[in-house]
Amino acid sequence: MSFELSPDLHGARVRRAGSAAGLVIILIIGVIAAAVAAFLVSRRGARFLRPVGTGSGEDLPILGQAPPFELIDQDGKPFSSRSLAGKIWIANFMFTRCANTCPVQAKKLAGLEAIVKSAPDLAGEIRLVSLSVDAERDLPADLKAYARGLGADPALWVFLTGPPGDVARLSTEGFQLAAGVLPGAGEGGAPGITHSDRFLLVDREGRLRGRYRPTVDEADGALLERDLRRLAEAR
Repeated sequence: MSFELSPDLHGARVRRAGSAAGLVIILIIGVIAAAVAAFLVSRRGARFLRPVGTGSGEDLPILGQAPPFELIDQDGKPFSSRSLAGKIWIANFMFTRCANTCPVQAKKLAGLEAIVKSAPDLAGEIRLVSLSVDAERDLPADLKAYARGLGADPALWVFLTGPPGDVARLSTEGFQLAAGVLPGAGEGGAPGITHSDRFLLVDREGRLRGRYRPTVDEADGALLERDLRRLAEAR
């Protein structure tokens, strides 16, 4: 025995099937639209999802006040932390005879110098400060020759020395970075000098805003450049 659906019942079932298919299509479109929106937000989210202050340097951490110092520059003139008042500065510890991290540090700082000099908005805002931990051998004339070899612009990049022990204490006690002399660690059993390869970012108010290791981490170097610009744009 066979049965046939009445035209009305058959049409109702077709309409229900069509409605269900329509709902499935709408749901699929909704899922796709949500995925596309999430993708666009992730691509543009840095602009839309930032907390207040990002981009102006206000959200960078304040790690403390940079320590005061009284030293001598490559021209033999007094140079103190007061000379940097109102400036953003990047400091590093080095010595001219260093063959370990210092050449890489110098290369990274030379790159930052080029960036600053090529950006009119950064001109006059930023200083680079290299502090020698080998005061006994790095006299002003040695620092000047070293700076000249790097092509450093003295209006932007200053090299400092001082009484033996002063810069090492500035590193260890002021910035909490390792520095010192290791007996017998140098060439021919001479004392060896150790120091940190970290770069220090200080704002216009003399506050330490970041520590970076661009010598071993390219991403850290990019982060330093970004944070430097953010501080420069915060007026």
